[in-house]
Amino acid sequence: MNTIIIGGGKIGYHLAETLLHKGYTISVIDEDKEACRKFANELDIPIIRGDGTVASILEEAGIKKADCVIAVTGKDEDNLVVCQLAKHLYNIKKTIAKVNNPKNEEALKRLGVDIVLNSTDYIASQLEREIDSDRIKELLPLEDGKTSVYEIVPNDNFKRWNIPLAELSIPHTISIITIVREDAEVIIPNGMATIKKGDKLLILTKAKNKSDIFKTFGIEK
Repeated sequence: MNTIIIGGGKIGYHLAETLLHKGYTISVIDEDKEACRKFANELDIPIIRGDGTVASILEEAGIKKADCVIAVTGKDEDNLVVCQLAKHLYNIKKTIAKVNNPKNEEALKRLGVDIVLNSTDYIASQLEREIDSDRIKELLPLEDGKTSVYEIVPNDNFKRWNIPLAELSIPHTISIITIVREDAEVIIPNGMATIKKGDKLLILTKAKNKSDIFKTFGIEK
């Protein structure tokens, strides 16, 4: 998933670092010279120094090819403007904003921001969960988020339908707990169970191995 982060503070840095390690394509916009230097030197990702509320700066960061825009500056008004530009000028399918003043949360939602978050302690982990593909959802975090149960729907990139699980190259880092068929049939899988188009899978894995789900089941970020 191509993601642009506007705001290079601690939250923006932690979020960029986390998502980068999970295989996302990240670029960052920030006005502060030292913040830009830190991103460029430590994360080796595109970093644009400038005002993220300016269209030309967003375009320099690659917004025309972006899937998601995340605004985590210290100004709610800037976060709103960024998200509105992304949504209405560039047709970005998902916009996420951090709200610094809880009183502004409802206003940002009413004005079209897809997801508004105000938790200062866990915002990076919340944002990460929110921008995941529509085909993978975190249902149950365990061990303080170190392990989770995910619901996925394999797409056409999977191409290994109706083959017994025992014959598939499923890594040991992920475990299929349940297969839910379109007719609501619930299957506790064994080696002879197969995956059919339209199936939902419940999968247990550690957060650090989440990318194995994408690779195994052909899910695009």
